[in-house]
Amino acid sequence: MSLIHLPFAAPLFIAGALTLFLAALAWRRRARPEARGFIFFMVALFVWAVPEGLLQLSDTESLWTLWTKAEYLGIAAVPPAWFLTALQYGGRVKAVPRPIWVVLVAVPLITVALAWTQELHPLIYREHQYFREGGALRLDANYGIWFWVNVVYAYVLLLWGAGLFLAAASRSFHLYRSQAVALLSAVILPWVGNVLYIFRIGPLPGLDLTPFTFAVAGIPLAWAILRLRLYDLAPVARNAVIEGMRDGMIVLDLEDRISDLNPAAGAILGVPVREALGMPAAEVFGEWILLPDTGIRGEEALEISLPSGAEERFYEADLIPLTDKRDQPAGRLMILQDITRRKALDQELNSAREEIRVLSGLLPICAWCKQVRDDEGYWREIETYVSARSGARFTHSICPSCLEEVGARIGEEEDSEGDKPL
Repeated sequence: MSLIHLPFAAPLFIAGALTLFLAALAWRRRARPEARGFIFFMVALFVWAVPEGLLQLSDTESLWTLWTKAEYLGIAAVPPAWFLTALQYGGRVKAVPRPIWVVLVAVPLITVALAWTQELHPLIYREHQYFREGGALRLDANYGIWFWVNVVYAYVLLLWGAGLFLAAASRSFHLYRSQAVALLSAVILPWVGNVLYIFRIGPLPGLDLTPFTFAVAGIPLAWAILRLRLYDLAPVARNAVIEGMRDGMIVLDLEDRISDLNPAAGAILGVPVREALGMPAAEVFGEWILLPDTGIRGEEALEISLPSGAEERFYEADLIPLTDKRDQPAGRLMILQDITRRKALDQELNSAREEIRVLSGLLPICAWCKQVRDDEGYWREIETYVSARSGARFTHSICPSCLEEVGARIGEEEDSEGDKPL
């Protein structure tokens, strides 16, 4: 190895150190599923960047071959690692069928195996040689069929993962969109360099710019992790919590257009989620929900009723103002909580209180037969009156004093019967 070429290798070593540092940060949160794919992604970038840096320092054919084989461990691992990170970011891991997972694992394994046995076949390189130009190590190669298979595989996963990030970002809040943009820029930069290298475009055709761009890609990655606290505020939590909420959640922009809502809100309003996005709130809500002035700041609470089939359901709508990073108004958050059951219980409680009030007031009762007069003017047994208003049930027995009196009367009747002539 020669330190003369260190200026060409230094950015690669810096990129490797940065990705390793970011992997260590994510390792602290390894208990969270969303962090595992990111750790895998960072390690794969490290395994690609560092051997490429050592390759730039090498001056012999044997070292060039060794570090080329070593960097293929990272080259093969980066696409599935990126795709796994995108899946976990959007909470879509379980949606991928098993055959896709088989392909995701099989292609990198075959690529690594062919790279490490490249002297025995023309599947990776039909012919290749390294040479230096201006101090930079360059590769002149005719690629084999499996090289292009791996390129197609890598770009498919790149685009698929990017689509997952964009889909998650389009449904998420401002902070989550910033995370997605940061990660997208981090992966697009290296692949721009890779395209320039593979198709020999630019002022230095044949010079692999891919590892150099990793150093630049580390900047948005560090920003996503350290500044935006990527895995402290993961969109996975949003999918798990907000998407599964029973309460409706609606995000309104400054013009009271619907910018986000969860499935519960769509079910409450009776509109598909995709159709409601971007529509004016007044058009979706109709005459059922009248929003207060958007200029009003502070939390507000409304009680509304919405038709639900043949019945009417009641909701408590909490309006919470949203602000941006500069504390400027950014919209409003509406939470719809179903209070139909609570209102029914309140009505039952009020009825019970009214019955108690009636029972605790003046009660017309007959001094002779002890019947009471109800609200309609009818005289009823006191047991019937009380049972109808309180739900109480009566048992009939004789108290000790009455039992003594009844017994005395029975004894007197038996004595009087005994005095009668036969």
